[in-house]
Amino acid sequence: MRLMRLLIGASALLLTAAGCTSVEEAQPAAAGHFHDDAVYPETPAEPALPLKNAEYPGARFRQARFYTAGRRSAIDRIIIHTTEGRYEGAISWFRDPANPYRTSAHYVIRSADGEITQMVREGDTAHHERNNNARSIGIEHEAFIAQPRWYTLAMYRSSASLVRYLCRKYNIPMDRQHILAHSETDPSRRDDPGPHWDWDLFMQMVRDGADPAPVANAAAPAPDDGEACRTQYWNCNFSRTGRERCEGGRIVERQDCPAGCDVMPVGRDDLCRPEAQSGENFGACNAQGQPGTCMDAGQCAGTPVPGFCPGGNHIQCCTRVAEPAPAPAPPPAEAPSVNGLACQVDGAAGQCVELSSPGLCRAPAGLVYTVACGDRGACCVELRNDPPPPADPPPASPPPAAPPANNGSTAGDPCDVYGTVGVCLTPADAANRCNAANNEVYRHPTCGDETLCCITIPRAIPVNDEFANAPECNIGGEVGLCVATGTCRADGGYSTPGYCPGGNDIQCCRW
Repeated sequence: MRLMRLLIGASALLLTAAGCTSVEEAQPAAAGHFHDDAVYPETPAEPALPLKNAEYPGARFRQARFYTAGRRSAIDRIIIHTTEGRYEGAISWFRDPANPYRTSAHYVIRSADGEITQMVREGDTAHHERNNNARSIGIEHEAFIAQPRWYTLAMYRSSASLVRYLCRKYNIPMDRQHILAHSETDPSRRDDPGPHWDWDLFMQMVRDGADPAPVANAAAPAPDDGEACRTQYWNCNFSRTGRERCEGGRIVERQDCPAGCDVMPVGRDDLCRPEAQSGENFGACNAQGQPGTCMDAGQCAGTPVPGFCPGGNHIQCCTRVAEPAPAPAPPPAEAPSVNGLACQVDGAAGQCVELSSPGLCRAPAGLVYTVACGDRGACCVELRNDPPPPADPPPASPPPAAPPANNGSTAGDPCDVYGTVGVCLTPADAANRCNAANNEVYRHPTCGDETLCCITIPRAIPVNDEFANAPECNIGGEVGLCVATGTCRADGGYSTPGYCPGGNDIQCCRW
């Protein structure tokens, strides 16, 4: 019966086939601050040198870990966010190499006093919004959208002054078509800055406010003459068209940089790029976010872009050549077919058949899993389960006993084989009516000499279930099926772990 169950299982196997969610103040800011939960591309491990000073006067600069160098579009809008976390926590989140979403923003503003921290250069793309990053500047505000007390006048004034500065710098109209809420650019997923953000007050401050004044260096009292500044080194101006030298908190000297100004690490003077002359390579340039070198267009092995280098029209910004995409890997070679390979099960010879071609194995043969056919096939073999022939009668010294009273029973009488009830059939009827895969024929005294006992092997569960789909297992020569432990127990079997693929509950069941 165990062998027949394996045949049934093997044959049947071939037939189946919110905006930023509000968090409590006590919760770390990073845990609730991830406005755009898309995972952005990795920023190179060694990003460009950060600014020594923020581009916006009065702000401090802390470089975010993740951003995209350069811009693919002109800046034409500003997007307002809330952090859903604390100010320093948001800054730490954007600087954290373990930030799983690789998010960032250009500016972050504190609620209590309006302090501003810049985290990404305006000329680079911050990862703050799913659809408009390449064309926008993102500003985060320390606030929780469900708590109106975070939206302070100090934060409104500071943010409005920054937005006004950005609009004038990039020629962005000061209206609600270009100064947008995160909830307006991504309405299906976000609802910040939320219902407590006063747009009327904020836009009035943007349109009517004054430009920010430079902040003096508190550590060095400024004299009465000269414009205030904050460093003691040569420092590039906001437009990178020149540099300024400070002494005692005041600008004492300016220098134009026609080819642009390069920002150097903290503690060193910023440098003017060398001006182009004619014929050879002349200094660095940046064409729409793509770094390059000013040179004669005819000498450029990359992409020459006009308008970004001093000199004649033939001196152009030669950007680097994009690396070609790697060739696609060749498709894996198709495994050879196992159809027709020789196999053997319990001494009976057969042929391997791929599991995708079950029609190649026809009754009365069936499929049985075997190592010879690998993982893709099973052995198509006809296995007989006939009972052993009856033993020869003992020598008749005493006269043989009289035959049982039912020896002359006719076909149709009930019979019983090992507790399984069947029916007596003539050999011809047994061949026609008892030839299904789950039937067996036995010679039995109940049916006498002229008929055979046909029994039907019971199945605990239907064919299209775990037994039908279960692979074969073998423990010390004892063949079983890999099924769930509960299924094995319900069918009267016993199971052993460690011999089957899958979880611990899939065990080798034997009967």
